[in-house]
Amino acid sequence: MSGLTTYDLRSITYGGIWKSLKRAMYYPYRLRTEFRDRRFTIVGDANGLRQLAVQFVLVAAHGQDVHLDSKDSDSGAWILESGTRIVIQDSKYSGLDRPPRLKRFRYDAKPILDPRMPTLRPNAECWSDSNDSFCIDGNLEALLSFTEHLFDLAEQRTLEGAEIRYEPGRQLLPDSIQFAFRRQSSYARGR
Repeated sequence: MSGLTTYDLRSITYGGIWKSLKRAMYYPYRLRTEFRDRRFTIVGDANGLRQLAVQFVLVAAHGQDVHLDSKDSDSGAWILESGTRIVIQDSKYSGLDRPPRLKRFRYDAKPILDPRMPTLRPNAECWSDSNDSFCIDGNLEALLSFTEHLFDLAEQRTLEGAEIRYEPGRQLLPDSIQFAFRRQSSYARGR
């Protein structure tokens, strides 16, 4: 698999992941949300999609939830340029006293070269909902699937505009809201 990125995260902690990924290489980044026609879309450039993948793998490992705010929110800490807050969680495996489920994550990313309906890992289960924020609530297998899909979208050969869509009754539980991840251009040329 020459020329593709291998993500080898040997320590699934916030600091451990960014040490493995050499965090400074992933700035600046673009990441925002859109909600149209009952479809929620998270749009980012390669670095923004990697930032989001890190959030998914952290929740997968530790089972806690993360709240990703936008610049225009009241929060002092933000990850999104604009749009609706995203909550990523595994409500079936939560609590501060839970041991980490992952000690290491390794994945060989593959570029997205054509539109696709993704497959999730076996036994994956996820639902999504929207009120004041957009919530993605998945089990370990679903959260790791999303992590892998985001790393695929972030691959250098993935085309701008490439999108991965998740639909109720297919990849999501039937009462969910459809959502997608989409790749956009970067601030800097050549990324």
